[in-house]
Amino acid sequence: MRPLPLLLPVLLCLATAPLVPAADDYAPGPDSKRQAGVPEGKLTKFTFDRSKIFPGTTREVSVYVPQQYDGAKPACVLVCQDGVQYQAPVVFDNLIHRKEMPVTVGVFITPGVLKALSTNQQDRFNRSYEYDGLGDSYARFVLEEVLPEVTSRLQLNLSTNGNDRAIAGASSGAICAFTAAWERPDAFQRVFSSIGTYVGLRGGNEDRKSTRL
Repeated sequence: MRPLPLLLPVLLCLATAPLVPAADDYAPGPDSKRQAGVPEGKLTKFTFDRSKIFPGTTREVSVYVPQQYDGAKPACVLVCQDGVQYQAPVVFDNLIHRKEMPVTVGVFITPGVLKALSTNQQDRFNRSYEYDGLGDSYARFVLEEVLPEVTSRLQLNLSTNGNDRAIAGASSGAICAFTAAWERPDAFQRVFSSIGTYVGLRGGNEDRKSTRL
């Protein structure tokens, strides 16, 4: 039983080591909290179920418009997968108020769902197909369907300059953001990718070529 003397110090170290805070213990910074005197933007939600690129899907789209938006010039745009993330409306309010970021409209899109045809079936969730899949389908979905719908519904003046647009996501939403910018760098020149699933789900681990010719 020679390993025992070596094992005991390890066990004692583990037993006396301070507990590592769990992810839920993370305290958001001040920019993620409402602050006195900061104008609050408006969050509008609607259901989008008329996609031709992902036919049959339905989803919620949330649009944040800062109070400083006046439509006089095109606003910057952030597109985010999986709906509202990262306390974004509150952070935007604080940073725009301090002029640390430009007036930016946030477009937060949930993954598509295909509704069950009967009570004996379950809804089908389209997230992996939309987010992990390669190619230009999701970029086209955002550019040709969602953003025009947002612009039309809310009468917004949004920039079409890629330098004024960002696309963001976490996990599968992160590789989705990267792929959209990879396929359409003219439309998205800023990407936020958090813990991206660049793995062998739908080819994200492989060398890729753009579908643009």
